[in-house]
Amino acid sequence: SPRPAMPLASVHHETSAERARRETRQTLEAGLSSLQATLEKLKGDEARHDQIVDNLAARLAIRRGSVKHRVAEHKVKTFHDSGYVFMKTLGQGRHGMMKLAKRKTSAQVKHTKAGPDSGKEALAQFVAVRVIQRTVVRHRGRSEADEVLASKESHSVFMRHIEALRELDHPNIQREIETFEDDTHVYIVMELYTGGDLLDMLEGEAGPLAESRVQWIMSQICAAMAHSHAKGIVHQDLRPDNVHFASKAADSRLVVTDWACLEYISVPPKECRQHLILSEYSAPELEPQHRAAGADVWSMGVMAFALLSLALPFGTHGPRAEPANFQWHVSDPKMSEMCRDFVCRMLKLDPAERMTTAQALAHPWLAEARETQAQRSGKRGSLTASVTRSLVHFKDSTVLKRTAAALAADHLTGAKLAEFTQQFQLLDKSGDGLVPTQDMVEALTHALSNSETVHELEELGEDIQKMVDNKVQIKALVTLMDTDGDGKISYSDFLAAAGEATVSTCTALCWEAFKAFDRDGNGSISRTELQDLLKNSCMDEVFERTHVVRAQTRELERAFAELGGSAQTVDEILNVADENGDQRVTFEEFMRMMATGDRPPPDPGGGKS
Repeated sequence: SPRPAMPLASVHHETSAERARRETRQTLEAGLSSLQATLEKLKGDEARHDQIVDNLAARLAIRRGSVKHRVAEHKVKTFHDSGYVFMKTLGQGRHGMMKLAKRKTSAQVKHTKAGPDSGKEALAQFVAVRVIQRTVVRHRGRSEADEVLASKESHSVFMRHIEALRELDHPNIQREIETFEDDTHVYIVMELYTGGDLLDMLEGEAGPLAESRVQWIMSQICAAMAHSHAKGIVHQDLRPDNVHFASKAADSRLVVTDWACLEYISVPPKECRQHLILSEYSAPELEPQHRAAGADVWSMGVMAFALLSLALPFGTHGPRAEPANFQWHVSDPKMSEMCRDFVCRMLKLDPAERMTTAQALAHPWLAEARETQAQRSGKRGSLTASVTRSLVHFKDSTVLKRTAAALAADHLTGAKLAEFTQQFQLLDKSGDGLVPTQDMVEALTHALSNSETVHELEELGEDIQKMVDNKVQIKALVTLMDTDGDGKISYSDFLAAAGEATVSTCTALCWEAFKAFDRDGNGSISRTELQDLLKNSCMDEVFERTHVVRAQTRELERAFAELGGSAQTVDEILNVADENGDQRVTFEEFMRMMATGDRPPPDPGGGKS
């Protein structure tokens, strides 16, 4: 008889990174639980109101982040039911088979005419799927508690691998879209890139690349790895064929791919993955028992030299045959002193003497590259009228629309994704994949007071003027974007906010969000599904306060009015979206709600969720 798929809970152990995130979230929620104290302690009306708005914005953002985390959980389903169909095999190796898959077009999407579909091209039609075969480990006729996959790693180690993938959130790192498993295979669905890899590019070059071009390439690779190392995650297989251009466009960004060998640095040696792929780019000390960020730094140094000279720094045999500190010889390419210093500091035989990725990212050679790129793309720290318009819409949207945008953001592609990504990178001055909220506030304030931008936003009318004249609303908008509450806007946070208007006008993207809400897959969203997803301790106290003191209720209503309307309990959401009153939301009703975004009037005695 077929073996049932192993549930994640039976094999998953909390990692140190997961524990740290859980404790941080608990601390944050505990800090936000003092709404009553805020209401009673603050005396000045305006200061009191501003604090309440910011407090509620933080709660709404954390609830949205919690929803996305629950939706992203590893699932048990067959590939047939996944919504994808395999097209061809892209490659095969020790860590599984990579396949090209196409997204199926849902019959409901085809027949739904709920509004404009101007964002049709924004949905990724093709994805890359890594497929790993499952095997069973038996002892005396019984299956063991854990299993070993065809990739020679245990199921529990692989689940930790998936958890690490989800921690990575950077424009220059391949995005994981979803993961699931059935009786025979585990599947990782990832963003597909069509511009070819660095090795393809090098093979087509007549000679070494110009130093300025290598600067641009290495600045993106270092940005990706600085983000990864800050999360305590190492790649362990960096080489040119694992760095891809996102598209064939001349200004396409680079993306570090193939994280099959990734691991948390903090995992004990006996529990870490034991099978690594060694190449000419691997550090001399790289072994399963010797995991450190320095190995990735060495690989980046070898890549930098290879791009500059079309040769390896230690010859064809690699550093394992001739370990030594790298020395720049007279016969090597003539490069600037900053460039030589950058490469030499990466290729130190002693890992302790190498630069860290954070130091590499701050190195003058790469800082110069980022500044040059910013001058070409636009003013650093600025926002276009198009993105500014989207962010203003995001603040004024309902809770359900903002949540839907967060769930659909992983599926964005094409020109819209390129535009939003470029804007984020201009705001991310350090390149680490995080924009401080203060920088975002300043960028929005500048955009909303810029005469050229305001002229292009005239159709928003009073909304723009309210934002310009009320700094509290600008701060509230940025707080709404920060789903971690850590004072920094992540890449996915920005995509969700900037892409909300695009999601609302794209039937296919709305379908992806709808499927996330429709947990049982029966074609409609029930009251129970809404309650399960939207329930969050951060909001419980808010709903409680609306039933206690009328004066406090009015204060909360006034604050919510600046954050897109009411608190949007499940009752209020159903009141808007459930047109026939059957306590369920169909896709057609969901689409009409996304297209119009009408809100119910505040209900002081409304239901609690």
